[in-house]
Amino acid sequence: MDKKILLAILAIILFLVPVCLSGVSRAVYAQVTRTGPASDIIEFVAVPADQAVLKLLSGDIDMYIFGLTPSQVATAKGNPNIKFYYAPSGLVDFILNPAPRKDGKLNPFVDKKIRFAINYLVDRDYIIREIYKGAAAPMYTFLSPYDPDFVTIFDIVSKYETPYNPAKADEIITAEMLKLGAKKVNGKWYYNNSPVTINFVIRIEDERRILGDMLASELEKLGFTVKRLYMSFGEAIDTIYYTDPKDHEWDIYTEGWGKTGVEKHDIATISQFGAPWFGYMPGWQVPEWWNYKNDTIDKLTLRIYYGNYSSEAERNEIYRKATEMIIQEAVRIWIATRLEIHIASSRLIGLTLDLGAGLRGLWNLREVVKPGSNIVKIGHLHVWTSRTMWNPVGGFMDVYSVDIWVGVHDPWVWPHPFSGEYMPLRVKYTVETHGVAKPMEIPTTAFMYDKATHSWVPVPKGLKAISKVTFDLSKYIGTRWHNGISISWADILYNLWQDYEFAYNSDKAGVEPALPYLYAPTMSSLIAYEIKGNYLIVYSNFSHFDPNYIAGLSAPPLAHFPWEILAASDYLVFNAKTYKWTPWGVNKGPTLSYIFYGHAKALADAVDKLDFDWLLTHVFTVNGVTYETKEDFDARKAALKMWISEHHHAVISDGPFMLDIFDAEAQYARLVAFRDPTYPFAPGKWVYGTPERPEIVNVGIQPVKIGEEATFLVDVTGPGTLHVKYLVRDPLTARVLVVGDAKAITPTRYAIKLSKEITSKLKPGLYELEITVFSDEVAIVTTGTYYFTVSKPPVKPEEIIANVTKYIKTTIKPDLASLKDAVSSMGDAIKSLGSAMESMHKDVTSAVSDVGKSVAGLSGQISSLSDAISSLSDSVKSISNAIATLNNYLMAIIALVIINIIIAIIAVIRR
Repeated sequence: MDKKILLAILAIILFLVPVCLSGVSRAVYAQVTRTGPASDIIEFVAVPADQAVLKLLSGDIDMYIFGLTPSQVATAKGNPNIKFYYAPSGLVDFILNPAPRKDGKLNPFVDKKIRFAINYLVDRDYIIREIYKGAAAPMYTFLSPYDPDFVTIFDIVSKYETPYNPAKADEIITAEMLKLGAKKVNGKWYYNNSPVTINFVIRIEDERRILGDMLASELEKLGFTVKRLYMSFGEAIDTIYYTDPKDHEWDIYTEGWGKTGVEKHDIATISQFGAPWFGYMPGWQVPEWWNYKNDTIDKLTLRIYYGNYSSEAERNEIYRKATEMIIQEAVRIWIATRLEIHIASSRLIGLTLDLGAGLRGLWNLREVVKPGSNIVKIGHLHVWTSRTMWNPVGGFMDVYSVDIWVGVHDPWVWPHPFSGEYMPLRVKYTVETHGVAKPMEIPTTAFMYDKATHSWVPVPKGLKAISKVTFDLSKYIGTRWHNGISISWADILYNLWQDYEFAYNSDKAGVEPALPYLYAPTMSSLIAYEIKGNYLIVYSNFSHFDPNYIAGLSAPPLAHFPWEILAASDYLVFNAKTYKWTPWGVNKGPTLSYIFYGHAKALADAVDKLDFDWLLTHVFTVNGVTYETKEDFDARKAALKMWISEHHHAVISDGPFMLDIFDAEAQYARLVAFRDPTYPFAPGKWVYGTPERPEIVNVGIQPVKIGEEATFLVDVTGPGTLHVKYLVRDPLTARVLVVGDAKAITPTRYAIKLSKEITSKLKPGLYELEITVFSDEVAIVTTGTYYFTVSKPPVKPEEIIANVTKYIKTTIKPDLASLKDAVSSMGDAIKSLGSAMESMHKDVTSAVSDVGKSVAGLSGQISSLSDAISSLSDSVKSISNAIATLNNYLMAIIALVIINIIIAIIAVIRR
């Protein structure tokens, strides 16, 4: 299986699945000498989710590993016989089909602005509160606050936290639809006189039915015609992933994903959910189909995948840039991370809470024990579906197969259940690298694949690689497969050779067109190998700032099946052409599934038709050394046929359990402990219990003054070395204003400092402070939101004095001077008026005298008026003098006021 498929298993297709954090629970084992797992038998049975609690309480099952809803477990809360485990292992999104239509109709999702506008039609707050009853967190991209790498992009995600706003969606969609040539008639969208129709595939098994109906209704309100296509798992998978997007059998789908682990430094999730090259975007990299393309995102994410950067800081910048582009492209509209609830009998011991997978993690099948019994019964929603395929190339793509398979095989490396850091599982390793800037020369004793001859050839002189990983296979080579055959270098060599053939053999690509896209990205970076005793040395072009990740990427993508099964499968696909490796294969036969007796029997027949001599020279001979014999091949054939005859399937692997019975029709599987003395592990090896999570204990929120430095003290707790990041957001505009790292004062106290330069740019009001704490030991990110106020600072005494003085000088003094001048001018004017009136009086008197003495009475009145005017003149003079005196008084009063203010300020300062 290709490395990226193994990495993608960290987010396998399915509905949503859950998990929480309880106290540490480590199994206590007596001294044991037996090898293999803690229990003798594990049974898997299908149980409807709504019956899971009753089945567990009645003893029909001991665990249930499909995610339950809060309402499904509400009646069992407080029951001492049940333990609840919660983990953010379920993801939900709407995937949109961006393919243009070829039938004269319009697909609105060709427009990325319309795709992004769908975000405004998703009421995430309501969904979290009412649909998931609080057991979920909103998502705006492929990572959630529960993912370790979320801290790398949390400020970018914050920019795109779109609220529920149908009016905004309508505004954007209307503008873009008109540009596309559509018309809205009586509230319905039309294109070329036909309704704009959206085929909406809605899953029916869980909450996604409600989510699908909610979005369908919103789209109908905006004028789209929506066909609601309700489907269960198998039918939906066939429609979405096995049809050409340009055929538009679907336009939206309620996708669901379940994790099987947590990843500390994401290398695959960003590509899986946003990059076309990885094969999980519409078109799925099937060559003949329409495929979504984005070369820039491909280039960025390939740099992340291969480690093509010089530092962690550079990697983070690449990651951030790719993330923002993926959000803007909006091929997937993310809804929520579901805290899936798994339940188990309180009698069970030896359980580990995997922070990515909950009880579905790889550890629990190995270590779970029910005291007093050698059998543990596990309930799941299904054991088999019509799309469940057991083969190492195109199979193991749903949780129902993977959740059993993890107990049947042993990966070489696997992420730690708490930190997500890659660690040795079946093999130990050492890593040597000097980064992309200093590649090392590969010795000519190494060998490499030659696609011209389809064989191994010596490495030419001067060939270089970035990294060298030495895998210690002493716990692998010489141990046994489940059918008793020893694992040999022939098994390793065929696995490697097969992977290169899938990547580079054009004839095989003609039969299985998806294989080059699945395998070439990984195999192109695995350059050469050396075999030294029980060590496999791998030279690769993978780089990373964490050596454990180099080992994880450089570990060959083994199938964990004996080579003769793989070779017989190749014969059926590429020679007989009666079966397919993948659902995209061109052969007319079914996709291989080793759990079916008919398929297994075909393998048993095909193994006799293999050209062993050709394989001996091309696959099993390296630099003159041959690693397989005819006698061993004969023994392998006999053991394979015996196994198939007894078990009626061909699942033979290397893990702690053997698949004893698989009954697809009865929805039942039975695993039996592999107690072979060569198996390297005993019970108790893989028990981790439950982790302590980092928490925010207290945040000292203080009011912030504009232009002054501000400090918030944050107290945290948790395992390992803790880190605190923060951002400041304007809650009205949702704009992120500041992003930074808090400074450690002690291991559990951090200071968030806002400089004067930052606060001087703030305006009075309320601001949002988002704080994130995380640990280097536990892949849990805890986020809290707090609020602080910003106001203008109080005026300082010296500023008061300076401002009063300035005001007096610039305002009061000039104003008083102007007033004095005005009053003086008024006095002069009144004086002039008096003089004019006196002159008028003389003229009137003279005129009256000329008229005659007959109007003596009138003359007396005029004489009285003259006296009044004279009195008025004297009054005006008095007013002028009074104003001058008032001006002097005002100046004295102002001086006294200033003296009193200064005295008061001095008194305050002294106090």
